[in-house]
Amino acid sequence: MPRVASRREARSVKLTVWLGFGVVFGLLPLVLSGLRAGMTASGFDLLTALGGGELFIVDAVLAAGVIGEVVGAAVVGVFSDVGTMSKVLVIFVGVLVLLVFAANTVGYMVDSTEQSVMHVSLWLFVLTVVPCGIAIGLVAVP
Repeated sequence: MPRVASRREARSVKLTVWLGFGVVFGLLPLVLSGLRAGMTASGFDLLTALGGGELFIVDAVLAAGVIGEVVGAAVVGVFSDVGTMSKVLVIFVGVLVLLVFAANTVGYMVDSTEQSVMHVSLWLFVLTVVPCGIAIGLVAVP
């Protein structure tokens, strides 16, 4: 991680790295699969692209990575110099990340229609990326 002068700069750098390498590269196999499907005679179909539950796996991996970031930050004492409300926020966001990790894991395991898998996985993607992004910002240190 590049050296930065302030916590705000550290958050910006950490979030950019996470979004670029974690989220974008995490979604790359689904995007490429969609592009390949778009070149066939039947064309791209969101239901076919997401109906198998692959987005649940991407979400669970993103959440697991962020859980590791939060645990790692706690181990090195990143939160020793922050106020009580920040510590409470980190705990709350950590719980949310654990919940979306569990929800994505269960979502992938449940046998359901392609239509419901697509809709639930899209909603869980948003519900995964938001608290994960907040957590990444909270663990950034200069």
